[in-house]
Amino acid sequence: DPAVATELIAAEARAILPFDKLTFALQMTQTGRVVLLEPGERRALASLPLISVGSTPLARTLRGDLPCAFVQNGGECRMMVPLRVAGRIHGALIFGANSPTRLTEQHVLPAQHLADIVAAHLQLFRRVALLPHPASPTRASATNNGSIKPRRLIN
Repeated sequence: DPAVATELIAAEARAILPFDKLTFALQMTQTGRVVLLEPGERRALASLPLISVGSTPLARTLRGDLPCAFVQNGGECRMMVPLRVAGRIHGALIFGANSPTRLTEQHVLPAQHLADIVAAHLQLFRRVALLPHPASPTRASATNNGSIKPRRLIN
């Protein structure tokens, strides 16, 4: 269950990092757009809106141009670390703090370590969301009265 898993990840992160908010940014397409997921989110990934990252520090982190990113906006700070699986970046963990000095460069290593541990699990959620949904079942034909006739595969 992704909702439970993301809540557990957030709880583990709180034990090692000083942050107020955690957001999961998962790349659902190759076109610079992500789904932003909060811990405990119950909606399916495919139903969440795709957000364009443009040329933001998040985009640069997702492309691998930056090993991590810090953004300060007014009185808050955000730290972003990539979610890597088999050398490819599939998203990022975004840690937000209400104080600009709460998250520092000393927090990058434990944040990246956590991201490396959980990346494969989040990649699995992402891949399942990208699978095509099976077509709706069709009615059985009237000729077989709704039952399926077995076929012999070997003569």
